[in-house]
Amino acid sequence: MIKKIISIFKCSEYIIFSYFFVFYPFFKDNGNQVFSLSWFSIIITALFCYWLILTSSQDRQIPVPLKKISLFNSTVIIYTIITLIVVFVNMLFWTFLSNILNVVDIKAIIFDLKITNFGQGICLVLQIASVAGFEELFFRQFLPLRGKTILHIVRLKNAWVEKHYFKIKMVIVEIVPVLFFALGHVYLGIIGFCNAFIAGIFLRMLYKKAHSVIPGFIMHTVYNLILISVSLL
Repeated sequence: MIKKIISIFKCSEYIIFSYFFVFYPFFKDNGNQVFSLSWFSIIITALFCYWLILTSSQDRQIPVPLKKISLFNSTVIIYTIITLIVVFVNMLFWTFLSNILNVVDIKAIIFDLKITNFGQGICLVLQIASVAGFEELFFRQFLPLRGKTILHIVRLKNAWVEKHYFKIKMVIVEIVPVLFFALGHVYLGIIGFCNAFIAGIFLRMLYKKAHSVIPGFIMHTVYNLILISVSLL
């Protein structure tokens, strides 16, 4: 009975989180509200990050504990830099393509922000970092790990799932989180969707290489900081 309740809770958590952070943003139509310079939103995002860390640990599938990750691992550093470059090239490609095709929706690239004092600048940096941290924890860690856990539960009770386990696992653990990451950026326009889909693939590869969200978090934060800084010029 207890195991059944825990299984229902895990499935419900997966569905509810996916709805609010993937499908709900799908209906938003204003890319300029991504960063609202709100200290309250930073606190809420940080709390969600803490919850994702706790709930992911319940799946007992995290390859390497965060405390064992060396930020000075040369291989991880190289992969992080390469991922950052690839993501920027990817963004520039879709921007160039949108100009060729005369697509006017470029909300994924330009954010209408006005920074008038030092406090607002600090708030923006912290908000960018908190959002990047949440997205790495949610799309690169929570969704794959929880999806794998749910699939394992279903596998024990369904012969068809058992037979096609590895194919279904590839879809649930690898493809769905990347697709959800892209769908979560649809409100930024077609550029945002395409850019997020390709970026999601490389960020997932970085996570699997580093066995940690930390390199992806750093890369994601730097990427958004540069992007926003350019839009403020």
